[in-house]
Amino acid sequence: MYIQCTQKLLNQLGRSYDKLPVLPEPIYCWHADSFEVGGAPYVIMVNDGLGIEEFLMFDPSQDFETQVHKEMGFDMKRDGFSDTELVSYVKQAGALTFGPTGGRSYVTRLNSHIRNAKSFTTQMQEFMDEVQSVDPLEELAIRFDAVMDRLVQEEAKSTAKPKKKPRVPAKGKIS
Repeated sequence: MYIQCTQKLLNQLGRSYDKLPVLPEPIYCWHADSFEVGGAPYVIMVNDGLGIEEFLMFDPSQDFETQVHKEMGFDMKRDGFSDTELVSYVKQAGALTFGPTGGRSYVTRLNSHIRNAKSFTTQMQEFMDEVQSVDPLEELAIRFDAVMDRLVQEEAKSTAKPKKKPRVPAKGKIS
């Protein structure tokens, strides 16, 4: 699998560019770059042949190739590919090799994907921060109080003394 990436990503991976005599088929070529949101590193890869993207949270302490294969496996399964098709793709693509980006149009397309990924990631982080800021015990106490108030009101209605019926005078007697 040929990854045409920025020098920034290459430095983060601690790799150098590989020399290939001939480029592989576009389906096995990817353009990649990295970015950060909230201090967390991400890598986005765009396939040269299909235009599909792989988006992964990058852990510099883990093997990059393993992370890429894991994310591709997850995405391909989600998209309906079988394990056999995944294994076949990885086998035909070969080991990860790295080269410089292939031109301005690829970099422009990659930057567009990065802008979208940054926006999505930022929105998700804001959502997670909001969800985590809610104190579950406080939320539970509020819900409990509301249920108890409703039960007390229902109990009060059911035990209230019935209204007295107006007295109707006996037949023939008018007061």
